[in-house]
Amino acid sequence: MFLILASSFIVAFAQKPVAREVAPENRGNSLAARVVYFTDALEDRPSAQGCIVLYGSKAKIGINKKNITAKLRELQFDVSRITFVDVGRVKEGIKFYIVPAGAAQPDL
Repeated sequence: MFLILASSFIVAFAQKPVAREVAPENRGNSLAARVVYFTDALEDRPSAQGCIVLYGSKAKIGINKKNITAKLRELQFDVSRITFVDVGRVKEGIKFYIVPAGAAQPDL
């Protein structure tokens, strides 16, 4: 009886997988270096998906998406594992997320 209650307690409080940001923007980190770090993290997690959130003007988002896509092609990375989300002018920048199997997409 105790074993059944204990395992129910563990299941009830087990954490759901969550998307987490990787390759944060730091001084000195080029976009290409961040893409390489991101793809390496995805390769280490074969069941995970990637999510790239792009902030800024339409022109800036277009340039960044083009540069990211070119780097992904150069790395011969399976782009079907990555979702691009264009947020717009809320702020400027790019965030890279690893989304484990069963996790929701990151909060924007």
